[in-house]
Amino acid sequence: MSGVAAEMAARTKLPRAGGQPLVMRHRARGIFLVELALTGNVRHAARAAGVARSTVYLERKRYRRFAADWDSVLEIAKENRIRADILNAD
Repeated sequence: MSGVAAEMAARTKLPRAGGQPLVMRHRARGIFLVELALTGNVRHAARAAGVARSTVYLERKRYRRFAADWDSVLEIAKENRIRADILNAD
């Protein structure tokens, strides 16, 4: 990061919810979505991404694409749960 960019970043104060920035970085979004697909648990996925649960819900309200991705991975989680239940039924 250049000196000017570092100085601007240091001066910039992001709004916070529960002590966490309200803006999720792309990496955190990716981690959240993968964990949500694996577990179907928002709290667990947010913790794995290193953000507050309130932050992911605010991001969901703000960004339609993130909300659509969230819905898609929840469907994957549901399908995985159904498969696991079928396999464990025997």
